[in-house]
Amino acid sequence: MVERIAAAGLPILCEKPCGITAEEARKAAALAAKAGVPLQIGYWRRFVPALKRLKDRIEAGELGALYFVTCFQWDERPPAAAFRATSGGIFIDMGVHEFDQLRWLTGQEVSTLRVSVAEVSSEPAVAGDAEAAQVLCDLSGGTTALVSLGRRYPAGDVCWAEVFGTKGAQDCRFLWPPEGDAAFRAGMRLQAEGFVDAVQGRTSEGATAADAVAALVAAEQAAAAFRQTQSGESR
Repeated sequence: MVERIAAAGLPILCEKPCGITAEEARKAAALAAKAGVPLQIGYWRRFVPALKRLKDRIEAGELGALYFVTCFQWDERPPAAAFRATSGGIFIDMGVHEFDQLRWLTGQEVSTLRVSVAEVSSEPAVAGDAEAAQVLCDLSGGTTALVSLGRRYPAGDVCWAEVFGTKGAQDCRFLWPPEGDAAFRAGMRLQAEGFVDAVQGRTSEGATAADAVAALVAAEQAAAAFRQTQSGESR
């Protein structure tokens, strides 16, 4: 789809994660660059006002050097088994949001990571996927981070972040029932407006194709660690 739209010379706002592998995202980036069209990826959280204020505080040094950052995403219920079997799994279809958010908030890259997966589930297991997973990350600037993913949170879809620094700490529950849907719609609207800015040559907070690649690289590392865990259990 990116290839067809780029060939038509149209700017592109592509839903995340722009492919389910980093290589697919790289190909999309190359196609857009060759055609000379903008390619923005739909990481809408970059436009959430509460998260932008948190990012501004981090960049201004108000929280000091960062010890620890957490990013949580827990959905109300698991998607259909058919989707889970083809989506790349929890680290790709959910985790890329958290990896992009980590990079954007901190200005750091994920260097190494470790994965822990819950052995319980609310629905029949889907091969190659997990219903809840935690990823402990080392970041390039010396910060540690936790990405927490879950497909079952009975109260509804929730997302929040926490930052612990040498001068202060802050938590940010930017998507939470019962106002979660409104927060999501507002973020999507601001993302669309940011895309217009990018198309017209103005500064935009939107994620680039390179950001999409970076998020997928981290997600692929987490997925590979999960597969190794499963392989070890099977032996």
